[in-house]
Amino acid sequence: MSRIPNVKGDIPLLKRAYSKNVAMGERAVASDFEMTIKGYEDLTVLVRTAQLPEISRGEPVEDFGLYGQGFQQYGAVKRDGDITVNMVELKTGLVQDTLCKIIENKEYVSIEMVLVGEGQQRRGWQLEDCIIKADPGELDTSNRVGTIQIPVTIHYNWCERL
Repeated sequence: MSRIPNVKGDIPLLKRAYSKNVAMGERAVASDFEMTIKGYEDLTVLVRTAQLPEISRGEPVEDFGLYGQGFQQYGAVKRDGDITVNMVELKTGLVQDTLCKIIENKEYVSIEMVLVGEGQQRRGWQLEDCIIKADPGELDTSNRVGTIQIPVTIHYNWCERL
């Protein structure tokens, strides 16, 4: 018997927690996504990792009432932001060439981020008027099994659900 008061196993609690977890259904898998840059659809399979856009409103609106009672409410919807993406380079240099073309020509691109998978309804985001910045990629003479990945920052000026 434990010397700590009020300590005992609670198997029914664990069973309820398990049943509640199972009842939520199958989870979305992080690798089940597609990111497509409109006009550059051939880069879709080269995206290794990406982020979903932020869902938020701007700074809260603050007000004070009688006796200094404070109140905060939601601000305006925030539709712009930044996400990071890692793209895998090919031996043909397609990724670097495409990124250079977009950046040097000051192209504002539209991007679709879509969750897809077995038995999963297509859901995602449309990011519009995006500015792309390619960060330095890593080259490593001791890495014999890794691919060259180019970190990219995407600033979107507008996003909405698909």
